[in-house]
Amino acid sequence: MKSQYRNTKQLSVGTPTGNKTCTEIRRIPTNADRSPSFLGAFESRETGWGMSGFQVVPWSQTLLALVVGCVVLTSATNASFVVTSSDTLDILSDGASLTAAGTVFSMWTVGLSTSSGGAIPIDPAMVVVQAGLKNGQANQPGVQFLLGAGADLGQAVNVDFEYQVTSPLPIASASALLDGAAGNLDGVVRLMEKIQGPGVLAALAVNTDSLANLFDQELLTTPNTVVTVVNDLVVTGNAMGTASVSSMFQLYELVPEPSTIAMFLSGLLAVFVIRVPHRAHGLMCKNAIQRAACAVIAVAVLAASSPTRASLVVVDSDTLENLAAGASLSARGTVFSDFMIFHNSATAGVSPINPANIVVETCEEADGSVSLHFLGLDAEAGSGQLLDLDFGFQVTSVAPIQAVEAKFDPSKIGVSGGGLVSMSETLFLSMPNSLFDNFPGPPVGHLSISSRELMQSTMVAPPRNTMFVRKDLVVSGGLNGTAFVEDVWQNFVPEPSTFALCGLGTIGILIRRRPNG
Repeated sequence: MKSQYRNTKQLSVGTPTGNKTCTEIRRIPTNADRSPSFLGAFESRETGWGMSGFQVVPWSQTLLALVVGCVVLTSATNASFVVTSSDTLDILSDGASLTAAGTVFSMWTVGLSTSSGGAIPIDPAMVVVQAGLKNGQANQPGVQFLLGAGADLGQAVNVDFEYQVTSPLPIASASALLDGAAGNLDGVVRLMEKIQGPGVLAALAVNTDSLANLFDQELLTTPNTVVTVVNDLVVTGNAMGTASVSSMFQLYELVPEPSTIAMFLSGLLAVFVIRVPHRAHGLMCKNAIQRAACAVIAVAVLAASSPTRASLVVVDSDTLENLAAGASLSARGTVFSDFMIFHNSATAGVSPINPANIVVETCEEADGSVSLHFLGLDAEAGSGQLLDLDFGFQVTSVAPIQAVEAKFDPSKIGVSGGGLVSMSETLFLSMPNSLFDNFPGPPVGHLSISSRELMQSTMVAPPRNTMFVRKDLVVSGGLNGTAFVEDVWQNFVPEPSTFALCGLGTIGILIRRRPNG
């Protein structure tokens, strides 16, 4: 998809030094545009005409609006799911509930949970449900299910469950996404979802038969603030295949409140409004230094969220093989140790991921956070092939960890046809006792990223100095596709909003308004 461009009107103003024209933002990136640039977005040039006595918003206010706009745009470009609460499905079915920005997920009921052919049935105690917000937006609440369901040839598992969604604003649409699911040969994962209010308001169906079928979105026939969601999940290997699912999303979009729309329009007017001051004295960016400041801060905000992590220093590194043998890494007082490889397998025709080729780097970033960079994965699967690497490590930090983020670099991952790359991650309070200990105590957070959703972050509440991180990377070519991934990032940082507030505070200190004169 190409970026869309929009030319705004030019505003002529009278200044003490002559008439000038200020051209506003010209380029509006789409979500598919991964490299938005605001360099050259503002320009000023002399003209021979104008309207004396008018002045645009002072450059300091516009600079602030630009930074806020960059933060919002960046968060929309790198789609993420911000987790607000979580619990296991069995506890939820006993009466617990989840919330996300005023939307409540309650009245959980688990119906039939069956299996055949020797498959292990889905255990509600092992299914973690987390509520959150897509891109951190209050009008896009949803739930993510983290589970470990699989079926070999001749096997099948099935679970039925439902819950109620109560939102402060009417729900306009619902969507379903099989984020961490794969089917090999004739194996398939299917999810049927029905939205009920008074009557059936929408019906959704997703499966692993093709990449296009992994996602479905439907408008509700009548927007409602209270709906019941009925689900039927089936994982079957059928006669010749295998199938598995580790993560799936159910998201809802709320009808915007009239006051929200008014606030949005007011915000736009606040950026571009024309005022009549006592004395006109210049443009939004009065000189080259101020224009350069706009560009530098915009680029800094964008770079902070870039998966390439341009502003970092690599301080330590080793191979995953050596780390699993007892080595450790550190950066800024944070120690990564006790690496464990729980499972590493591949189907016929492809070699398993080699831990000796995976280099793990610890990086210190300019904002004070610490990152892990796993490179050299070189995991590639063709049609009917699947790679699975399950590993973990202990994190011990001097400063409490407030949030954890995982992301794929979009230039180092790719799929075609029914191919899929996914990585699910669980944060535990303590280390496992052995390689066979799959659940070493209560989880404190969960993440899941894939070739469809490249980034996700979760808050750790309360912040903790130690945790065990377990990661499961799956690369599947599906029935008729391909998939590859070269590296993955792991960031242990304060909540992203903390960075934004710090940045805006710094700008507030640096910017000094001068009185009109």
